[in-house]
Amino acid sequence: MSEISTKNNKFRWMENIFSSPFVYNLKCRLCSQLNPWPPLDIETYLKEHKVLNVGCGHKNDYFDETWPATMIGFDISQAFIAHIKRKSPGSYYIGSADQIPFPDNYFDTSLIFFVLHHLPFDMEKAMQEVKRVTRHHVIIYDHKLNDHILKNIIQRIYWTIFDSGKKYNTIEEWHTLFEDFEIIEEQYTGGLFENISQFILKIKTS
Repeated sequence: MSEISTKNNKFRWMENIFSSPFVYNLKCRLCSQLNPWPPLDIETYLKEHKVLNVGCGHKNDYFDETWPATMIGFDISQAFIAHIKRKSPGSYYIGSADQIPFPDNYFDTSLIFFVLHHLPFDMEKAMQEVKRVTRHHVIIYDHKLNDHILKNIIQRIYWTIFDSGKKYNTIEEWHTLFEDFEIIEEQYTGGLFENISQFILKIKTS
């Protein structure tokens, strides 16, 4: 969740949030109050499975940590990895989504929660690397950019203040990104013009 690139120096303070688990947690709670949204039911895809959490942040959010049989996660933030190692079961390391040091089809399910829009490199590169190491499903939570001009502007202002992401996708851009996957479930929720996008993807077999 912490692979970030800040465009506007005025909001450079956002980068400091991603180096402090305590401050970042407060920021997440505030955003949840301002923009509540219900996550998908993903227990079936995690229960007794080998799971990778891409950009895990300082804790495993949106699922029960007892579900996976094996839990492995990584993040570029040293502070976040130190924190999650103390608080959560599983194995965690400092790393990036463009180079995942595991063999092909190593994980049953991979999670990418609010990471892709922060990447300093092309999302496609991360998706192909995650696809390589995943056997069955990839679950993604991220943001959806609205096509309506006024709503688009309001979203961008909100994200500049509270998120500082690099790239926000429209529905069409998400679907293009997932052309090599089968979308088996998608949901758009959130008070900011349904800005939260959720996808359950299935790895296509040749």
